[in-house]
Amino acid sequence: MAKKKKPEKKPSEPEEEETYTLDIEEEAAPEKPPQDESGGLKMLAIGILAILAIAFAYFFLNMSSFMFVAGEGVEEQEFKDIFSSAENIFVVMDVRGLPNGSTKQNILQCGVDFSGSSGMAGKNVMYYSLDDEGCITPDGLTENRYCFEQLENGITIYVTEGTRTTLHENGMVVGIGSDYAIGTCGIHRK
Repeated sequence: MAKKKKPEKKPSEPEEEETYTLDIEEEAAPEKPPQDESGGLKMLAIGILAILAIAFAYFFLNMSSFMFVAGEGVEEQEFKDIFSSAENIFVVMDVRGLPNGSTKQNILQCGVDFSGSSGMAGKNVMYYSLDDEGCITPDGLTENRYCFEQLENGITIYVTEGTRTTLHENGMVVGIGSDYAIGTCGIHRK
C-alpha cells in the first residue's frame, strides 16, 4: 500500500486550527408563579393605613402634649383663698377633638358663664378657647404652646369634657357633659 504524503504547508500559510463547537441546551428559567394582581393593592392599602396611623398618632400626641397640668389637689376653702389672692385668672375652654354637639357648646357656654360671675370682678381675666386649629385668644388664633405657657402666670379655670370638678393649687378642672344648665358655672362672691 502506498502512503500518501501529507501536503506540505508553505511557511507563509498560517496553520488552520480545527474548531469544535459544543451546543449546550440551556435549561429554561423556571416560570415565575403568577402574580396576584391584588398584591399591589394590598401594599397600597398597607401604605395608606400606615400614613393614617402616623397622622392619627401625631394629632393625639400633639394634642396631649399641651394639656393643663393640674397641681396638687386642695380643699374648697384653700382654693377660695388661692383664688381671692390671685391677680391673673385664665378661663380655658378645651373643645379639641369634640364634634359640633351639645358637649362642645356646653363647654363654651360654661366659659361664658364664668366670665359673668361676680368672683371675676377686679381680676385680670384672659379667655382662651382650644380647638382643633389652635388656641383662640382675644387677639386671634395662635399656637396652643403660647396659651399653655401663659397659664403659669396665674390661676386656671380649665373647662373640658368630663363629669366632675376638681380643685387644685394652680386652678380648677371643670368637667362638662351634654347635660348643662346655663348659668351654673361661676365663682360668686358672698
